[in-house]
Amino acid sequence: LSMDNKLRLSLKYSLTMPYHDSKGNQIRSGLEPLVTNSLVDRSNDDLKNGARPNYSFIRAHDSEVQTVIADIIKQRIDPASDGLVPTQAQLDAAFKIYKEDQLKSSKEFTQYNIPSAYALLLTNKDTVPRVYYGDLFTDDGDYMAEKSPYYDAIDNLLRSRIKYVSGGQKMAVQYMQGDQSMAKNSYRGLLTSVRYGENAFTESDKGDQKTRNEGLAVIESNDPTLKLNKNDNLVVNMGAAHKNQMYRPELLSTIDGLQSYRNDDVPNELIKKTNENGQLIFGPSEIFGISDPQVSGYLSVWVPVGAQDDQDVRVAASKDRNRDGKTLHSNASLDSEVIYEAFSNFQSIPQENDRFMNFIIPKHLNLFNDWGITNFELPPQYRSSDDNSFLDSIIKNGYAFTDRYDLGFNKPTKYGTVDQLRNAIKALHSAGIKVMADWVPDQIYDLKGKQVVTARRVNDSGIYDQDSVIDDSLYAAQIKGGGDYQAIYGGAFLNKIKALYPWLFKVRQISTGLPMNPNEKI
Repeated sequence: LSMDNKLRLSLKYSLTMPYHDSKGNQIRSGLEPLVTNSLVDRSNDDLKNGARPNYSFIRAHDSEVQTVIADIIKQRIDPASDGLVPTQAQLDAAFKIYKEDQLKSSKEFTQYNIPSAYALLLTNKDTVPRVYYGDLFTDDGDYMAEKSPYYDAIDNLLRSRIKYVSGGQKMAVQYMQGDQSMAKNSYRGLLTSVRYGENAFTESDKGDQKTRNEGLAVIESNDPTLKLNKNDNLVVNMGAAHKNQMYRPELLSTIDGLQSYRNDDVPNELIKKTNENGQLIFGPSEIFGISDPQVSGYLSVWVPVGAQDDQDVRVAASKDRNRDGKTLHSNASLDSEVIYEAFSNFQSIPQENDRFMNFIIPKHLNLFNDWGITNFELPPQYRSSDDNSFLDSIIKNGYAFTDRYDLGFNKPTKYGTVDQLRNAIKALHSAGIKVMADWVPDQIYDLKGKQVVTARRVNDSGIYDQDSVIDDSLYAAQIKGGGDYQAIYGGAFLNKIKALYPWLFKVRQISTGLPMNPNEKI
């Protein structure tokens, strides 16, 4: 899958950035980029197999987390530090500030509007969402031990995705006149995103009875000072399939905080009905700016009344052989996928066997299925380098490793023993969930053996940079070694790989222009 970084940045600058800087200058962008600044144009997405297959995310283990912790350490704990080589005491103090900041309406370090960002990510058409563990649970501490402030909203959105998110999508920004009490430069745009339901790809499609119980609408503002004029109305067209139909909120901004509703048992005054044109119409008493720990602006999600509790709009992948040469297709099946980045860099290193991540995972299979998780992303399962010279080796997250075959033999890694890893993978597979592991293959550290090597500077695509001063330069590099388990398993499976995938050893590498040597064991 391609990563839709433009969408990630649109979510960041439209929603999760502060409303203004320390001098009062507004720095949060408008909502318009969320419509078109993406690999997918959502102004009228009625395609059935036309988008480029992609995924996107809001935060990740190394994005919008460790940089925040580093800033807290530099600004609040140790001004002389760069925040990237912290002590455990500094990390503990930083996370105390970090978690307190998440609970504030006016945040100094952490992100705003996490529920609003997920309301779009989890309902968008033609982009596979990747959900981050640290938005459901705290980034630090024991695995899955403490829920984040955003757990309830994201949990509800994940479950609603299974029941309602299908069909075409139309996203737009409508501009309100606004009350005269608003500052002249206040943003008056309201974003609406509508999914029409199965078998309805445009506003005019009538669909069928299944369509009528599916689809949803998301309404968002990113201005906490928003106040509509008495003549302002927001019109949300749910489509011809949804004429004269009752809707209820799934999430709703109120003066008492973000409310989350799990079924049709909501107060009668919150039920709304579409008119004969399939439109929901909202007035100034219903939409207004909010500033609380969850929402800076406005957020509501509306779903049809009457859907069965076990309604499931997801589409299974076809088992027919594909002959068009494409690995993935952007269709309803791919839209049914959810990637779960199931870890944080800052999980604690357990002291008891039953607190290891890989021991805990099999105990929550029902939860992962209830969330609709289809792809479970594990952290690197290697034993970390422990030279403590930089962040990865300090927090033992598996990205900086020495032995590329030590997955918890003899003694546990940060995530558990090799048997616990094997059991976790088997358990996830038994629940129909695919498993992947994040890793960076060249982040090998603390090798003891030296070798003279030549180096050339290349770009991100491996193309030689002729103007670089690094041009066949000689280096004494520490690249030999690897540990006991590399000595046992290194190259042990090479013959099997050659037999199963002979083409791998015929492809010319971009960096060298030559195929890999099929007889070289590491």
